[in-house]
Amino acid sequence: MNKRRAIREEARPHPGLFRSDSTMFGENAAPAIPRLILVMREARIADAMAGVNARNALGEIGKPAVNPLLEVLTTERGPGADQAILALGRIGPDAAPAVPRLREIYRQLHDVLLRRGSRDSAVLTAQIAGLRNTAYALGSIGPAAESALPDLLLGIDVGIFDRHAMTESLAAIGLIGAGRTELVGPLVKKFAHPDTTVRREAAIAVARVGRSAVDELLKLVHSPDQRVRSAALFAIGDLAFFKCPVEKLAPALMSVREALADKDNLCRMAGAYAVGVLADGDAQTIKALVTLLKDKDAGVRFASAEALGRLGPKAKDAVPVLQAAQGDPDADVRQSADEAVKKITAAPPGGK
Repeated sequence: MNKRRAIREEARPHPGLFRSDSTMFGENAAPAIPRLILVMREARIADAMAGVNARNALGEIGKPAVNPLLEVLTTERGPGADQAILALGRIGPDAAPAVPRLREIYRQLHDVLLRRGSRDSAVLTAQIAGLRNTAYALGSIGPAAESALPDLLLGIDVGIFDRHAMTESLAAIGLIGAGRTELVGPLVKKFAHPDTTVRREAAIAVARVGRSAVDELLKLVHSPDQRVRSAALFAIGDLAFFKCPVEKLAPALMSVREALADKDNLCRMAGAYAVGVLADGDAQTIKALVTLLKDKDAGVRFASAEALGRLGPKAKDAVPVLQAAQGDPDADVRQSADEAVKKITAAPPGGK
């Protein structure tokens, strides 16, 4: 698992919610839509970037581009349709009128993949990419794509054997179903998935949809399956990140601290992440995190340095060990330790 993807806060927003600060496009560029659609549809391998640029421009134009993009989806398949789907995802909530067609495409592709897809490897790759892109677009539209939840839930339950399509579908469920606690059960099933990236995305999705899922997650923290334990710990940390009320998370702190001594590397890493988000900088927590700075696993050391950095000046006693970690053999650990020292020793706002 990529250490930064697992616990860095900037990894939490869904990429579909990104909008450029560029002032080159916007609704004022609507007259350019027909030409951009043409470029997007006709771009081939030789000028693939032209198609990408056209797609991004249509995404920046926003709402006026939705109907023209839907026309593309009704008249063709292949690269042009894929680009149209990605453009709709870039538009985000304003692309809500496209949800019925996107649902139809997702179901069709899922049905094909349920039959193991095409025997042609290139076609199979395109089918998987199409499913992934469609899930991305639905997730980017957000709660307005609520009608797609049954399709996405079926998708994560059966038929998806590509981890990227699975993670995009999980992300979409989390973004569409915020606050829908009935989604916690199907998502938690993915905590035992063999792929760490899938488990991590399932944890993020649980945190998005189930602020009242603390009791369920606390049970899973003690699961005999280390995959389930680590995913539950990540989800508890994510709940704190998504501003779940502190009083609801207070019972979790003891279990999370216990995870710092787990025999599994990923569980210790997840525990350090969760402690860093939950704890208030008490001496017991800081002592445990300092111990983990010397862990055998680089991911655990990285998570510990990140957690200490989040605690800020309260972790001042950890500075000497963090300074030693600036010479760690792992580049991510070195960088995280350096950043943590800066956060802990920074002068308070208005201070001298």
